[in-house]
Amino acid sequence: MMIVDDNPADLYLAEEAIQSRGLPCSLHLMPSATAALNFLAEADPLPDLMLVDVNMPGMNGLDLLQQVKADPARQHLKVVMFTTSDSERDQQQARVHRADGYVVKSQSFTGFQAQLETLLHRHATG
Repeated sequence: MMIVDDNPADLYLAEEAIQSRGLPCSLHLMPSATAALNFLAEADPLPDLMLVDVNMPGMNGLDLLQQVKADPARQHLKVVMFTTSDSERDQQQARVHRADGYVVKSQSFTGFQAQLETLLHRHATG
């Protein structure tokens, strides 16, 4: 699983949530969309699930989603927008660019943990 988020606190919380639940996954934390694209260019195997924040400086999460889904070598990747944005416009753009889901992050740590666990069970293959 790859998590792409420019907020170091959210990356740390995601790592803690996954470790504290003992969730079985290989975790790659990316601080930007550009870092994620660079990782994907070299990754073998590719992650089976990407959780992507919408609001990031430079290339935002919707731009990253669009690039991933437009690339025949990566379009099969499951990309879920995992963000604080509850904007209807962002959700519509995620659907247009073929996101595999859109989840607004819980404000509580236990809710955040539960969301990650659900996403892993629903989308990750191993």
